[in-house]
Amino acid sequence: MQEQPGVRQPSIARSIRQRASSVSQAFVTWPSWRGWAWCLGVYGLGMLATILIGFGTGLLKVQVVAITPIQLGVLTALIFLKPCLVEETIFRGLLLPHPSEHKPQGSVWKWSIFSLSVFIVSHPLNGWLIKPAVLGLFLSPAFLVCAGILGLVCTLVYVRTGSIWPPILFSVAERSDFARRAPESSRCGSRLCGAPTGIRTANGSRPDGRWIKTPGTRERLPKLCR
Repeated sequence: MQEQPGVRQPSIARSIRQRASSVSQAFVTWPSWRGWAWCLGVYGLGMLATILIGFGTGLLKVQVVAITPIQLGVLTALIFLKPCLVEETIFRGLLLPHPSEHKPQGSVWKWSIFSLSVFIVSHPLNGWLIKPAVLGLFLSPAFLVCAGILGLVCTLVYVRTGSIWPPILFSVAERSDFARRAPESSRCGSRLCGAPTGIRTANGSRPDGRWIKTPGTRERLPKLCR
């Protein structure tokens, strides 16, 4: 579209207002039942792919450990707030155009590719700058592929529904499933608190990159979340 002479381009303040409006629309939009069914189908395929890759590459292992319902509930709530709510607000709500903006399809997919790329790169960057103890995990090709699949699923359901809730809830479900399940660490010799049975990264790190430095299967939850 050609720029019209004398027509002022949107200011920075207007762009900020547009992005804020897009985020607010994402939070107040709720998918239809058909939309939820479509999201569940996409999420199921994504989860199946990450499980196959995780076990096929040795990234994931299974072990029986103990956790109380209160610990599980608090852990899930913490995962909901960070990283899921924060990440989805940034990578989907802020970076992707909302359907109410009526952007051309080509523009939507360009921003989708950009958002997904930034989402994947943010993991090793996070390990390098903030969590060096898990940098090796965040640089693992299998981990990056699984993170890319999760990001792709969240991008697809957001673009389809215009709601931030399916990406947030699916991200919580996947990360909680990983966070609840803890094998014996093969590198640091520590055991993470997890659910009665489950899956965990083989090097003993949680999905948010935090570690438990003391042994034992019944750590108090505050120690889980340090």
